[in-house]
Amino acid sequence: MRVLVVDEDRAGRDALRRRLTLGGYDVRVAEDGEEALELLVEDISDSLSFAEIRLDPAAQGAWVGERFIELTPTEYRLLALLVLNARRVLSHELIYDRVWGYDFGPASNAIRVYVGYLRRKLELAGARGLIQTVRGFGYVLREP
Repeated sequence: MRVLVVDEDRAGRDALRRRLTLGGYDVRVAEDGEEALELLVEDISDSLSFAEIRLDPAAQGAWVGERFIELTPTEYRLLALLVLNARRVLSHELIYDRVWGYDFGPASNAIRVYVGYLRRKLELAGARGLIQTVRGFGYVLREP
């Protein structure tokens, strides 16, 4: 778990950082609110990207290097779910729940169709094959 410690007092900040680090936490420290906001923005930017893909929440799209990809709302939700859970295998049921809000049932091919759309758009923009199928279970975003 990541913790951000903000304190003007250097001794107190360092003591708290040491204790939390010994407790197994990933600790970042800031001297004031401005520095803390910079660290938070940096962390958010890091969490919204994977490999060459960077999500753009304001535009509801994604960047692959310098190329912007326009996405439908459903494509964006699916890609965001994969990016935020990179390297984790996500089941069909979880994807249906998080992207559509319900499960269409075993006969549905909605996920397969939208994964196909995303793969094509990402690859046309120059991304490698990062969305991988885990047969019989779901999908994962990871380096090929």
